[in-house]
Amino acid sequence: MNIWNDSKLHEEDFIYAPEFRLYLESYKKANGTGLSRKTINRHVVNVVDFLYYSSTHNKEMDNEGPDEVPVDETLLRRGKDYFSAYFVGWLFGQGESEDSIRQSVSSLRKYYKFLKETKRIEGAIAEEILEDLTFY
Repeated sequence: MNIWNDSKLHEEDFIYAPEFRLYLESYKKANGTGLSRKTINRHVVNVVDFLYYSSTHNKEMDNEGPDEVPVDETLLRRGKDYFSAYFVGWLFGQGESEDSIRQSVSSLRKYYKFLKETKRIEGAIAEEILEDLTFY
């Protein structure tokens, strides 16, 4: 969907997005082949969409409407709330297809796996989020 495309923001403006791209570029499947550039780009765009959404809809949890906030480690730790209650539902509301939503969730699984493996967030928090993502 690329919801941040019209903004002046760049991938580098989102926490760990450049590092996530490098992680995906070095990722090797069991058969020894890497991910295509198109697949890597799709995963990064999906994650940046999530981070942008999270930064601009932070107060929805309190029913106070959107509020732009920086995406930092604190927001990443609250990620579970955005998957089940808001982000996936918001994608549905935007008319995204089920296939597109599944792709977004797959990208987010990879992102939180990256965050866990590189110890950017606590393993227990990442596991909780990853478990929540298995329902989509």
